[in-house]
Amino acid sequence: MKNIILALCFLALLAGVGYYMTRSNTQTISEMPSQSANIKDPLEGKPSVTLSKEAPQQPQQQSQTASSQDTQNNAEQVLAQNTNDKAPEQNSSIPEQANNQAQAEPQNANQTQSAEQNAPEQVAQVEQKEPKAEEPKATEAPKEELKEEPKPEEPKATETPKEEPKADTAKAKDGIEIDTSGARINFVSYKMANKMKVPEAGGPATFKEVEFNFANTSGSVAKILMNSTAKINLNSIDTNKNAIRDNNVKNKFFANLTSQEVSAKIVSVSGNNEAGQIAMSLNLNGVEKNVTLKYEVKDGKLTATGEIDLVEGNLFNTAEAFEKFASEPVIQGLHGKKSWSDIQIGFEVPVK
Repeated sequence: MKNIILALCFLALLAGVGYYMTRSNTQTISEMPSQSANIKDPLEGKPSVTLSKEAPQQPQQQSQTASSQDTQNNAEQVLAQNTNDKAPEQNSSIPEQANNQAQAEPQNANQTQSAEQNAPEQVAQVEQKEPKAEEPKATEAPKEELKEEPKPEEPKATETPKEEPKADTAKAKDGIEIDTSGARINFVSYKMANKMKVPEAGGPATFKEVEFNFANTSGSVAKILMNSTAKINLNSIDTNKNAIRDNNVKNKFFANLTSQEVSAKIVSVSGNNEAGQIAMSLNLNGVEKNVTLKYEVKDGKLTATGEIDLVEGNLFNTAEAFEKFASEPVIQGLHGKKSWSDIQIGFEVPVK
């Protein structure tokens, strides 16, 4: 770039020197005495020549020759003068063009340099205005962590829970074993018009003093129950620890019976070691009658239940004593003037 500028400056210097020399020649020529002549374009018509000095008269032929030569000389002078007048203008335009070109080139260089400097900014602006579409990133498959497989837990020795004695099916087929220490008598009576159970809650009533005599403590149900007996003291009644009620039953009913002792004996057993039916001979109020009970081995117990009626049929000659009991004002108040004569009776014994 520097070489180009130096070359342009050198050309401008040469043009200035040429202009100066041409201008000097022109001034020299203009100072010289000249003859003024008005020349018309020979194409337009015959030129008229006016000479400022008179020439010596010569013959006509010589005057024509001289006039033609003078005309030619004058034309050459005019052309030379015009050429010299135009040359300075052309020569003067050369340095101006050189100067303009010399000035333009630094400007162009500056513009080029600024354009080069601005190019990254413009590119950055274009990139900011037009964000490139993000190329979809290849999603890496999640690395599965190697997890240690849980070791199978060793089976812990579980303690066998102590279950209440009960006869399962397999054992019942071969026979059962009973715990005579847990044997008991059960009974339930009813009151009120809606036949409410007495006791109302807490299980059936019982007798505290009972003498059991089982034929066997193990084997089949028939072998255990057949000919088994029980003796009951009625005055040991327990209606779930309700002393007032216990005394009302003892004093207002049991006291009117001929005997306060009841005895029973199992005379027949039909069924298997899971369920069946028995016939029990019951001696109540001095009267002995057979009563049917149903039994089952369930929930760790051998349970038998039946029912008797103290009034209907007067089986045990207890109707008069019961009606007197039910008519007592205290009992009518407690029972809502309704005492039911049917009673549920039975027994139970734990099975080992």
